[in-house]
Amino acid sequence: MRVIAFRTIREFYEDNPMTRRSLTTWYTILKSQNWRKPMDAVKTFGSGNVDVLKNNRLCIDIKGNDLRIILSMNSTKNIVFIKWIGWHKNYNRLGASVHTINSKKY
Repeated sequence: MRVIAFRTIREFYEDNPMTRRSLTTWYTILKSQNWRKPMDAVKTFGSGNVDVLKNNRLCIDIKGNDLRIILSMNSTKNIVFIKWIGWHKNYNRLGASVHTINSKKY
């Protein structure tokens, strides 16, 4: 997968140095993937770590579920866009418009 943009990850771990190892490991794994559908992300990171959201978005848990990253996925171009990265507690504040799972995307 091509990840847009690593800068977002770097800025987060520069502000939160204890996340650097987890985020760079996650990024390395993601770069080696070629997802065609949201369930491919589930196969890569596990069903307990990936939520399929509406609007072709995924929420992936990182660092023992301390961090969450929301990605927008364009499978035809093999690209994911980082839409949001933050702590689990801040993710909960994003509201139902983000959390709603669109089961029709499976």
